[in-house]
This record gives sequence, C-alpha cells and structure tokens, in this order.
Amino acid sequence: MKKHIALSFVAFALAACSDDKPSNALFEETINQFAEQEGVCLPLVLNIQNPSGRDSFRQIPLGSSEIQIIEANSSGNAINQSALKQLDFLADEGFYKKSETDIQLNPKSSETTTALVYRITEKGQKQTRTPKDAIPHFCVGHQKVEKINWYTEPSASNNMTVSRVSYEARFVAEKWLAELMKVGGGKLPLDEIHAQTATLIKTNEGWKDARELR
Repeated sequence: MKKHIALSFVAFALAACSDDKPSNALFEETINQFAEQEGVCLPLVLNIQNPSGRDSFRQIPLGSSEIQIIEANSSGNAINQSALKQLDFLADEGFYKKSETDIQLNPKSSETTTALVYRITEKGQKQTRTPKDAIPHFCVGHQKVEKINWYTEPSASNNMTVSRVSYEARFVAEKWLAELMKVGGGKLPLDEIHAQTATLIKTNEGWKDARELR
C-alpha cells in the first residue's frame, strides 16, 4: 500500500513539473493572461467646442473624472453633437453618469446656460489608465496571441530562468467599441496582426510575462 502511495506521489510530481515545461500552448496562455489584464488603452480625445466662438475648442480625454459640455453656442446654434452622442453612449454603457448644471457663459456677465455634466463611474475608472505625466488612456480591448513563432531554450539570467518568445497577436475589441466609433464617425485601425516579442520568467507560480512583474 505504501509503495502504491509512493508511486502515485512520484507520478503526481512528474505531472506537476511537466505543467511548467516550455511549449507553444503554455507560452501562449502566459502571454494572453498578461494581455487581458493589461488591455489596449489609448488616449481617446473629444474635441469640445466652447460656446463663446466657432473656433474655440478644447480637447478632453475619455477617462477624465468630469466632462462638461454645452449643447448650443452663444447664438443658439447646436454644437458638440458628435461628442454628446459619444458621451451619451458611454453613459448608457455605465462608464459615465449624466447630470446637468448651470454655468456662467462669461465671467463679465451674469448670463448662464445649462451644461451637461458627465462624471466617471467606478466602472469607468476601471476602464481608465493614467500613465505618469500623461493624459488618461481609455481601454478599448486587449491583444490575443494568434500563434507562437519561436521561443528560446530557457536559460539563467540575473538569477532567473528566462525565455525569449516571438509571437503574432491581433486586437480583440470590447463589444461596445464598434458602436462608439460609429457614433463618433471614426475608426480605429487595430484589426491588423502584428509580430511581437516578450520575455517570460519562470517563478514559483509558473511562467510569467516580465511586463507583469515590473
């Protein structure tokens, strides 16, 4: 009985070790796990016209904590229609919450108008990345490995076991992205497959993408 248990343990140990053995499937899974967590996050900017003049614009990035926008200029003509459609769509998706407020059109005048206010929600904050010294980036999808081209034999480097991997990946968009682009009249050229490289490091928890460990 003890011999049977011992043999079973050895078989289990060998199976566990084989889970970390380099292979296309293992390295594809490792890179995909990181890619889903990291996401593809871009500086998407809304061009918002101020009510004071036709050529007075400001650029507001999606992911900003609050966005105020006016529906009509000082002459009563409609403005910011494309930006409003995009923001309304993002509000419907739960990334922003819409409300209204009165704002002063001119500091030298008591005249006010109604502005639409979009405040980012918890869901929207999770969709936002803010790189150091940069404007907010809004996450619109993630990369997915199409195939592993090659990988190097694992070797020791700086007291770690590492492997260099070449792979091809394509962009997987969030389900709502196509509609957001349609509403805004734009298109993201992210449907191409690109060759990339990654460094994978063997840890006590299995192989990890080096970018995940920074």
